[in-house]
Amino acid sequence: MFHKLPSQSPAGSPENLTPFPTGDRRRSVVHDGITINGDWDSDGIVEFDGSIVGNVTADTLVVTENGTITGSVWARNVTVAGTLEGAISAINVALKRQARVSGQIEAHVITIDEGAILEGHVRAVPRNI
Repeated sequence: MFHKLPSQSPAGSPENLTPFPTGDRRRSVVHDGITINGDWDSDGIVEFDGSIVGNVTADTLVVTENGTITGSVWARNVTVAGTLEGAISAINVALKRQARVSGQIEAHVITIDEGAILEGHVRAVPRNI
């Protein structure tokens, strides 16, 4: 269903991520001023207010207004209000009005708020029936 993106995550497509029952999901927060050089893998919710240079695999990813990711992303749900340079492979992607995205997006549902900046290739993939 999803084409392999450069350096595809071992988890494969977002649909292969292990689901967590509601309320049992772990939450990781990277605060403003923190920089990570390397890949990040999580089976829970990840909120980036800092920056990462590397690939991110998560169930849910939130890039806040101050957050910056340079690398590829694989997740069920991705919300970007900050900056992302790289490929996104997800089920749901939401770009908020402050978002600045450069790269490839492939998802079932893509929402782009007025004011978001998107430079790259977008592909809406139908869900399997």
